[in-house]
Amino acid sequence: MYDRLSLLLLIGVISLVCVEPVFAQQPDQGSTSNHKDSSEVTNYGTVKNGDQEFSVWAGGSVNSVQILARTPGATLSMLGMRYSRVIMHWPKGNLKYNAELSVASYLTYPEFKPDRKRISDFGSGISPLGFQYNFRPDQKVQPFIFTSGGFLYLHKPFPDARGKKFNFTFELGTGIQVYHGNSYG
Repeated sequence: MYDRLSLLLLIGVISLVCVEPVFAQQPDQGSTSNHKDSSEVTNYGTVKNGDQEFSVWAGGSVNSVQILARTPGATLSMLGMRYSRVIMHWPKGNLKYNAELSVASYLTYPEFKPDRKRISDFGSGISPLGFQYNFRPDQKVQPFIFTSGGFLYLHKPFPDARGKKFNFTFELGTGIQVYHGNSYG
């Protein structure tokens, strides 16, 4: 069963590398021509309030941080989809609302016994409340910070039989969004 999940995660990562870019809504340019004048300068990632994005993402953690987590040595790999909407746009950045669906999550952690063998589990979840701030909104490469909260439903209780299958999640991180043209990244 875990081999299928590993294969699914591998296919997801390969598809992220090989698929066409994800398109986002952009302001109407008033032109019906797809021809681009050679003197026209591309303004990467130009956004306005209300613009929307749909994306596929993959991520992971090679070790758990002991700030909120209580399971040392845990690792997590995830594959999901994200909906984003620009709620505020400024010249130096923009703030987005995010909602994420974690399609596949693979978790490993050491057992709470003297032999400490690793245990694996998988599940899926949703993070309906998330925010992302992109720096340099009109540039090709846009660093960002984000946070989100939601839940993850696993196939067995975590971290042992005393735990639950339903677990709340909190996420805080950074990343880079790279635009390949005016309306996709």
